[in-house]
Amino acid sequence: MSGAIRLDRSPGCRPGDPEWHDHDALTLDARDTATLSDTEVLAALASLHALRARAGAVEASLLARFDRLRHDALGAEDEVAYTLRITRHQAADRITQARQLVRRHPMLLAAMYGGDVEPYPASRVLDIAAALDDEQARRVDERLDGRLAGKNPTDVRRIARRAVQSVDPDGQLLRARRARTGRKVELLPGEDTMSRLIADLPAEAASAAYTSIDTEARRLRRQGEHRSLDQLRADILTDRLVRPGGTASPGAMVYLHMPIDAALGIGDDGCELAGYGPVPGAIARHIMSNANSVWRKVICDPATGAPLDLGRRRYRPNAAIREIIHARERECAIPGCHRTAQHCEYDLVHSHATGGDTSVTNGESACRYHNNLKEQPGWRVDFDHGANTVTITTPTGQRITRKRSPVLTPRQRSAGSREPTGPPEVPAPRVPESDAPPPF
Repeated sequence: MSGAIRLDRSPGCRPGDPEWHDHDALTLDARDTATLSDTEVLAALASLHALRARAGAVEASLLARFDRLRHDALGAEDEVAYTLRITRHQAADRITQARQLVRRHPMLLAAMYGGDVEPYPASRVLDIAAALDDEQARRVDERLDGRLAGKNPTDVRRIARRAVQSVDPDGQLLRARRARTGRKVELLPGEDTMSRLIADLPAEAASAAYTSIDTEARRLRRQGEHRSLDQLRADILTDRLVRPGGTASPGAMVYLHMPIDAALGIGDDGCELAGYGPVPGAIARHIMSNANSVWRKVICDPATGAPLDLGRRRYRPNAAIREIIHARERECAIPGCHRTAQHCEYDLVHSHATGGDTSVTNGESACRYHNNLKEQPGWRVDFDHGANTVTITTPTGQRITRKRSPVLTPRQRSAGSREPTGPPEVPAPRVPESDAPPPF
């Protein structure tokens, strides 16, 4: 569904020339840009700014049209997500903003078509006006007409806030109350074994929480603590959330997959934290060595890395099957969804009504949303265990295939080595029995 874009410009035409057009900026390649002067670079950048604004306007119009065609049908945002290579939630946000632009902010949309306002500052306006009714939003749109060109996102936000306040001076309290219903906490995986915990809170609660953490951090610094203020604030927050009772360190209540040689300190490769990705062996062993961690043996095929069996301690056969599938998938099986398997449902590929059994080969992990979506008209999900792939087909005929990653990286066999005749016997660490689900 994609292809090369071919554009041409007049020979010798350079940024800023009278015959230069904004779309000519898309014809520049690395050799062209290396010959540009500073004024020509800025002229080309200005053209790209206008193109981004226009592209955002066209995308919004297309998304609004698709939204009308689908009539809020379940799965519309999934089709957009697969087409634009974004997440379902990002697609839903774009569709919502496109709907607002077309229905409530036509003048802002026109400014985008005119190349004056890029999608990001336009989205700030939409966020600020989101709590208004349609008539109020259109009045804000009229007040902003012609005032946003040349403004940076911070200025756009301030101008939009004043416009909203002037249109609905008595609605500030109601908007605040509505906004507070959207309070939430999100976890965003980062890089190098770090993640970001984001909390949307009432302003006074967030300010009080930060002040409390900051005050404690500064007190510790005055007492000679060597950690930086940023490090102290992060550690204090962790202590208060995870160790309120004063335990030594947080228990590992997540799934951690690691080879036996990494667990024993012989190697450092192949360790993965569910919902995050690869982690160094030393970090994995630190989590594993926590007194509150529960160990569980997962026997894998060394050639493919796929789980073959689990230690049977504490688990009924059906529960063991579910655990193998969760270990195998690590995430929702549907392409594009990254909800961790431990928060997904056990799903039968072939239902009991059609002869399917409760087994590893007939089971998958799927989040509740995608369990429902695949039952909708026009949607189809195909599992190929031989190729280790999952393919989803949308109502418009798009086919998206994801190859599942093995739990452990397959090991290369040396020439002349024999194929294994069965699952390798891996000794399970001796740990106390527990009624809690295993963290890894």
